[in-house]
Amino acid sequence: MRFPALEHTQPQWYELSADASADASLAAEPDGHDHELERRLSGPGRIDDAGMPAWRWLSTTREPFDLVWTVDGVRLVSPRVRDVLDAHLGPKDEVQWLPGVVRHGGGEDLPYWTPHFPVHHDVLDEELTERDPRLGTPGRYFYSPAKLAGHGMTTWHTPARDVEAYGRVVHMPSRIAGLTVVVSAAIARDLRAVGVTGARLTPAPVT
Repeated sequence: MRFPALEHTQPQWYELSADASADASLAAEPDGHDHELERRLSGPGRIDDAGMPAWRWLSTTREPFDLVWTVDGVRLVSPRVRDVLDAHLGPKDEVQWLPGVVRHGGGEDLPYWTPHFPVHHDVLDEELTERDPRLGTPGRYFYSPAKLAGHGMTTWHTPARDVEAYGRVVHMPSRIAGLTVVVSAAIARDLRAVGVTGARLTPAPVT
């Protein structure tokens, strides 16, 4: 787990994601589903028919981490990570937890959770954030502390927009960040306290 020295630096916000490893086996691949789930997770609205998606842990020598890096770009966290996140959700947070399993070893199924954000909140400082002029995706971005107030865990999004392509106008729906979420310092401290594995946690760019 990659953690800044929280006892020496005290940012109020951190970006949390699964830590990609140079060892390609320390990841999970979809087992029986395609990239449609990832597409749906990026968009707004509840998902009530996801079923019980499964991923196969690729390593034969190490147990799955608490935060799992997935080939299809879906956030997966263990029950104890969900417990920490749930304990610190703010009044503005809207998180739908979708169940899934990670299979490893001789076929053992371990329960995992995917946080889905059905409501896309505006949390970036747009005066300093640099977005692609055509697609609206942020390249260099900064969070607004005023907009983060009331949140414990959320993420940035690309607002819906109409884009002209090949002589016609195409509507691009709102989409959230791929794998990163921004979490409060209280969440960061508690994740460290319980010793979660497979996490990458770095100070968030906040203005």
